[in-house]
Amino acid sequence: MGKIVRRTLGDARLTPRQLEELKRLAALPDSSIDYSDIPPLTEKFRKNAIRNPWYKKKSA
Repeated sequence: MGKIVRRTLGDARLTPRQLEELKRLAALPDSSIDYSDIPPLTEKFRKNAIRNPWYKKKSA
């Protein structure tokens, strides 16, 4: 069995150009995001949805 490795964006080796692009995208307002290629969730989907069985709520 393999070892689980968790990485963050800080672990990535990004070029200055890629970092600048990420900053530009992060600065965009949510209203400018195009969701037209994502179908809306229906009531049927919500009724059939199940909670992740491995989800553990973090205690405060």
